[in-house]
Amino acid sequence: MLGRATNAPKMRKFAENGADIILPVTSMKANPDLIFGTGRLILGGHSFIAPLGSDPAPTESEQLSIVTSCLSHGIHAIDTTYAPERIAVGRVLSQLAPTLRARAKPIIWNFFGGTDPALPGPSEWTAAGFDEAMSQLACGIAPMMVVHSLADCDANSRQIELAASLKQANQITAIGLWGFDIDSDDVTCADFVVSPYNPEASRKSCLLFAKARQRGLAVVGTSPFGRGWLIDRLCSDSQTHARGESRESCAELLIRYAAMSSEVDRMIVAMRRSTYVQTNLNSLDLGPLTQVDMDWLEASVA
Repeated sequence: MLGRATNAPKMRKFAENGADIILPVTSMKANPDLIFGTGRLILGGHSFIAPLGSDPAPTESEQLSIVTSCLSHGIHAIDTTYAPERIAVGRVLSQLAPTLRARAKPIIWNFFGGTDPALPGPSEWTAAGFDEAMSQLACGIAPMMVVHSLADCDANSRQIELAASLKQANQITAIGLWGFDIDSDDVTCADFVVSPYNPEASRKSCLLFAKARQRGLAVVGTSPFGRGWLIDRLCSDSQTHARGESRESCAELLIRYAAMSSEVDRMIVAMRRSTYVQTNLNSLDLGPLTQVDMDWLEASVA
């Protein structure tokens, strides 16, 4: 239930090649505060579109309230995976006072074309694709660039080369990777990695994140609520009711599980109502979960 006391969870233990191992968290060369700002949360781009979530999409006025609240409360990084998200964020940023707009740290991905609700898969980053993304964002702010891996290894190499050249030219501020082999040379120019992190996905991502930190990269989790469906699943579980949990307390548990984990530096979370911003920040103020709560969450969504 809300407001429960916390204690430090035990160190993560996970399996690699069939054997349980423990890999401690190590320090990073990348400074998450410089890359993303000091807040632990990143506003998810799925806040702005109808698909990929259980809540209705917000109106344009509500989008303005969401971004304003985030930027005013230390959430400066704003993720934009798809073109409709970039257009929505650009429109909102254009309405803000210059001092508030300057706090924004947009993130762009290699998902082009398509309109809500027809959302495309990833395609190769090219100079033309970068120009397209920047014209959609239209805010005059150098963004971070995430490179989503593709099946074509040669295309991946070209994407990495383009990202490195854009960063050297100060056209982007940082490079993130999704789906790349963390042991490959592709990560040399990167600043952070991105992967899902919630009670259902954490065991898969924790090894990636630990290895990324060993290579000096920051780590960013996504989908703390599983796009809302993890909350729905918890609320339908008999043990949830036996524990006296509500929908609100389940959401609090999930955001604390993900965003307050020592295994992640930042957490991308969609917030389709401006009131969710302060609610999520209040949840983080409660600190990490107890090991008992972590174990219960992981068992409940297994």
